[in-house]
Amino acid sequence: MTTSHLRRVTGLALAAAASLSAPLAAAAPAPKAAAISLPADDMSPAPGASGDGADELARRQLSQQPFAPTNVDLFSPRFYPKAPPYPKAPPYPEGPPPTQSTEAKIVRQLKKTFTQRFHGNEPGIEAALALYRDPVLKQKVPDPNLRASLVVLKGTLADSSINAIKNGPFTAISWVPLPSGMEGAHAITGPDGKPEIQVSDRYKNADFRHLAVVLAHETLHQHPEATNPANVEEFIAHSLEALIAGQLYLEDPGLATQGTELARSINSALLLRVNDRDTHGNLRLLTANASNITPGGGPFATFVAPADNGYYAPHGRSTPTPGNKQLRSFVANVTGQNVSAFDDATVAVLDTHQKIFSPRQIIQLARILQLVIPKPIRGSGG
Repeated sequence: MTTSHLRRVTGLALAAAASLSAPLAAAAPAPKAAAISLPADDMSPAPGASGDGADELARRQLSQQPFAPTNVDLFSPRFYPKAPPYPKAPPYPEGPPPTQSTEAKIVRQLKKTFTQRFHGNEPGIEAALALYRDPVLKQKVPDPNLRASLVVLKGTLADSSINAIKNGPFTAISWVPLPSGMEGAHAITGPDGKPEIQVSDRYKNADFRHLAVVLAHETLHQHPEATNPANVEEFIAHSLEALIAGQLYLEDPGLATQGTELARSINSALLLRVNDRDTHGNLRLLTANASNITPGGGPFATFVAPADNGYYAPHGRSTPTPGNKQLRSFVANVTGQNVSAFDDATVAVLDTHQKIFSPRQIIQLARILQLVIPKPIRGSGG
């Protein structure tokens, strides 16, 4: 099987020394993604504060300097050199070896996730679980862990990724023995000229919710001409995958402390996303309220900093690529805005219109990542 020239790097290469994904060929039809229902955080507001008042307190916290980690072991050694190194060669210890009972465990975890996400609504839960048993998805994604990774995106901002596989151009998702040093996943064009997604078998036993972040990233890559290493498409995919991770982490904070390469890479991307904020406490991509958004590590000035001069150079210096249904759906779910392409205009929308998380949820994500969170500043806030 030959790999087409689509794009180097991956989901999470931005946030980790090891790369995790790359791109591909034609647009995929997809339904409008459902809005995920996120749990409330455990923030204790001032007496009498609730709703908008509690969010205002959170915004005052977010308007302050980036939050430092209390445990650098949760992150990539690229950003925190004192963090333990990743293993030097596959197979990486991403979990227990697969057994027949593992699939039953996967189904139980899927049901638990969907029960929480759909508030116990049985028809919604069963409809989501039915996707795991869907004959088309079983044929295209025979591995239980990979199929669960796709299905668990139901109801997230990346819901449309499921349709990109089931009814779209992608013909398969499979494990492959990618050499050490290569990305962890990539979209390729097979000998039949149709796209598929390959994932490194070193992640075979990873938590399917971590793998979901990687697969969502890959379904954005549907254009065969993404050959310029300074390409905006990859940066946009990175910025979106960190938010997908945030949704999953709010449902199960334990995902942040699994200690695997994949968990630490995702944690690092999410830390960059949470810490890149302006003086009003809004999540940003291209500007920040401090010179280093990785306190005690880095330094990196903004979310874009690790990518600049790599695969994304902002301000018209990167090669745009055509948009697709997944891009439009993801961005609409995050911002409420319509976009048409992987270009600087879409980056600008993502930079200034993040609406998927409330201030309190961003503070909760910081807690999940074990960051130091200051007390709210006095005054009316930003």
